[in-house]
Amino acid sequence: MHYQVNFNTSEWEIIAETFNFDKYYQGEYDSIEKLRLTREAWQGNLPLYLHDIQMFKPEVLIERAKGIVTTDPVFAVFDKTNLTFAEMIWEIWARRKEIIKISPGDYNYYE
Repeated sequence: MHYQVNFNTSEWEIIAETFNFDKYYQGEYDSIEKLRLTREAWQGNLPLYLHDIQMFKPEVLIERAKGIVTTDPVFAVFDKTNLTFAEMIWEIWARRKEIIKISPGDYNYYE
């Protein structure tokens, strides 16, 4: 499952290509806070939408995902495929400086 990543200096989101905001707002996804983020949408043990209003912290996210997110290598991000969730999170972290959109007037914590 391929994911899109949106970062700015104060929040981030990871969105599966199959995710639909209309379905989310109609309650068609499991929206339980499994990873303790601001907003989450799930299909079983696959995250479809992860959004948090704070700095992206890979270690914390990976630790929280243990026993919750599938361990199968089914994730894809950027040009990488067949990743585990942890590998996908580290790939996002490695490219954070390329993908972040600096909000005017905000301090960039990712520098």
